[in-house]
Amino acid sequence: MTSIVKNKKTYMFSIQEFKNLMLDEKISLPILVDDDYDNTLAELFNYYCEHLTFLTVKQRNSIRLICNNILEIINLDSEEQFEKFENFMKLDIVKNNLRIIKKEMPVDGYGKTRVNLFKLRQTNLSKKYKREEIFHVPYTKHTKMTTTSYRYNIEKKPSLYLGSTVQCCMSELGIDVNEKSVIGSMYRLNEEKSHELYIIDLGKRPIDFTKRTAPINEDYQPISYLFIYPLIVACSVVVKDKKVPNIPEYQISNLLYRWINKYHNHQLCGIRYFSCSDPFYKIRDKKGNIIYEADSKMSFTRYYINYAFPIGKDVDSQGYSEKLKEAFVITLPRYYKEFENIIYFENKMKTLKLERIK
Repeated sequence: MTSIVKNKKTYMFSIQEFKNLMLDEKISLPILVDDDYDNTLAELFNYYCEHLTFLTVKQRNSIRLICNNILEIINLDSEEQFEKFENFMKLDIVKNNLRIIKKEMPVDGYGKTRVNLFKLRQTNLSKKYKREEIFHVPYTKHTKMTTTSYRYNIEKKPSLYLGSTVQCCMSELGIDVNEKSVIGSMYRLNEEKSHELYIIDLGKRPIDFTKRTAPINEDYQPISYLFIYPLIVACSVVVKDKKVPNIPEYQISNLLYRWINKYHNHQLCGIRYFSCSDPFYKIRDKKGNIIYEADSKMSFTRYYINYAFPIGKDVDSQGYSEKLKEAFVITLPRYYKEFENIIYFENKMKTLKLERIK
């Protein structure tokens, strides 16, 4: 048996039993909706809890409590949901197991030593773009926010969304790699400033415990992941229909985003999460050949990591977040059509000058 220590308590169970559960395709992430959002979660939660036989009764009951809380929140009226969610986030079994990035962000994508993040934008114009034109949507009293729903979003307020690779960004935009009407920039944290981070990490999939992954400084321990898995599930359902308003699959993710904006807005706060735009992860090699995760010995999660950052309370006269302007340096946007493929495009951006938005 293997001992796992967490919060001064020792939990004894077989790591192999844990890995066997992580290998179960019925709990793989992201998940597809079978019927509707709440029924899909209820069925998966039941299956998950029934297969936690290697845990103690107390641990299983605690995880069941987390599942029940999430289902209860989903079925409440919108006015009651956030109050209930605030109480949920106060539970020791949630806050003691949720991984918070407070120091260094993980190096994902094709990076080796630096945290490189990317943002793309579709365009039909042929002109030179400025850095602020690939930042978040400016927020002023005249801003007309789209009615389109987003995962990790505060209603009628823009956010900054970044991806760990260009492929991830294209997937999120729902465009093919042959789409040439795209500009892109690379982002890095501004090293001239010290950053007090509070980033909730939901970027862990069961497959990451069973296939090889790149090592990161800190990560979820198995026991913590078992407790937080239901929350990650509730935020990681592939949307069945993005054309409808108030997308149900976004309920829990947006409550979490609202919570972090309310309680940690004084910090560089945000959510780290894996992409749910396509459950079948794939990457391309330097020759442009497609490699699917299912056929690889590696997990591809690191190539499909997203970050969502709320803009905060203070914006400049143009409507751009002062906090985010200070936090990131950005390359000037370049056109994707200038390069042979994604890899060349991404590598070129790593050589360009990084500057803050003035």
